Amino acid sequence: MSRPLIRIASAVTGVILVTALAACHTETRQSSSSPATTGKSPGSWDSQIQQMIDDFPSDFASQVFADKVVSEQELTEARKINQDCYNAAGLSVSWNAYGRETVEGADPTSTEPPSAMGRCSFADGGVMVMYYQMLLNPRNEDEVELRAACLVKAGIARAGYTGADLLRDYEAKSVPWKPDDEKARNCLDDPLGLVNSKTTQ
Repeated sequence: MSRPLIRIASAVTGVILVTALAACHTETRQSSSSPATTGKSPGSWDSQIQQMIDDFPSDFASQVFADKVVSEQELTEARKINQDCYNAAGLSVSWNAYGRETVEGADPTSTEPPSAMGRCSFADGGVMVMYYQMLLNPRNEDEVELRAACLVKAGIARAGYTGADLLRDYEAKSVPWKPDDEKARNCLDDPLGLVNSKTTQ
């Protein structure tokens, strides 16, 4: 007897809390051929890259991170590593323009994500995670503040609204936008508009 598929969303790029606010999956695709690189002041990605190397040891990732650049070719290789891991676990996976993954499995009775998700999301040593973090925030600025500023600019939040306000409102479940607000979703997914500007051209 065939069993229906379950669909599980994982905010792979959402190491930062607010990234997880956007529980949506866009159909757009990122097509830039430019590599994602570490930014300079106000902050480099060195500490995050080192944390990935320490937490998810991988010869592949160590080689990729050696020059602090993740190229399109390296992203493709990283995606295949993660995909192969999911496939070996009997799951399929796809990624949206922001690197957020959607996993499909075959156990409709479980309320827990497949145990393979944590392992396979970082089977590449975190290369995909770092690629999309650097793509969306090249200068490694405070992501919560970037999202708050975007919400103000979009007219969703009041002037002077800060990252602290956003975290407080999120924790209180009283965010100043409706669940289907596309502008708010864009601010949470891509506060600098770097991916949206490419995928909508």
